[in-house]
Amino acid sequence: MLYLFYSCLLVTSKKCHIFAIGLNVPSFRTDEFILKITVPKVAENVQKQAGNVTENGGKVAENHNGVAEKVAENHGKVTERLREKAAALGETLTANRIKILELVIENPYIPRADLANNVGISETSIYRNIEAMRGKYLRRVGPDKGGFWEIII
Repeated sequence: MLYLFYSCLLVTSKKCHIFAIGLNVPSFRTDEFILKITVPKVAENVQKQAGNVTENGGKVAENHNGVAEKVAENHGKVTERLREKAAALGETLTANRIKILELVIENPYIPRADLANNVGISETSIYRNIEAMRGKYLRRVGPDKGGFWEIII
């Protein structure tokens, strides 16, 4: 409908007025105009990005599964090496100590209370087991609050 020649275009914050020579052209709201132009483009971009997310989501899930398998495999290797070390020292690692070491491998910052809850023994027993393994299998780096455990292989 705007096929006529106009001489002036006045844009205010919410309205756009067109003044044509000899004709009265109705004004239109810029926010409505912008919505009519941009919403379809935005919707199209969102659909494209949703398709990309779906494709990449499958790849991320595959990578996550691969990483989880490697981590589980490495945990098994570390646990096996710790058992070999214990055998070389003439000691045996109890089930509780193995569980403690596995939890420390998963989270080096794990507090003793969480170890006690996960292993199913008291915090005092956790303390005794850690003291028995300290220097041989475990090393504390940093202070009691804020430090972390290292596995010694």
